[in-house]
Amino acid sequence: MSAVIADNTYTLTGFGTNFKLLDVYNATQLSRMELISQNEMNDKINLNTAAIGAPSYFSYNGSDASGDQKIIVYPTPDGSYTLKFDAVVREAELTLAADTTKLPTQPIIMIAWAMATRERGETGGTAAQELFGLADRYLGDAIALDATRYQADLTWRVV
Repeated sequence: MSAVIADNTYTLTGFGTNFKLLDVYNATQLSRMELISQNEMNDKINLNTAAIGAPSYFSYNGSDASGDQKIIVYPTPDGSYTLKFDAVVREAELTLAADTTKLPTQPIIMIAWAMATRERGETGGTAAQELFGLADRYLGDAIALDATRYQADLTWRVV
């Protein structure tokens, strides 16, 4: 995203509101931006002399008409800056019969089967409790497979 002179409010287009920010950078200044609360941002903007410069703080600022997250940066940019938002954007809710998911399907199927069994009791001999146990195993396997892709994120180091 490009931050432009004299504008401190931006929209994270395509993010919606169901996302998780992992990191935010001011790539032009080669620095991280710090997330601050809305109260802190209000204090910086309203209780201080108007500051302009390289953005180093950001805060959430509601959402736009499309449902995308808006942010506000501080100080107000004094030029053009490239801001990078490293985020996990979760998929939209499944609402139509034709909607699909990127999630592993086996845990979803097993949990649905277990819940249906608990409700209806028709399994041909497999108890709902046993099916929930299988669903938990499938879910654990899916989490373990996903964790192997992001091992560095699971290792804590003292710096």
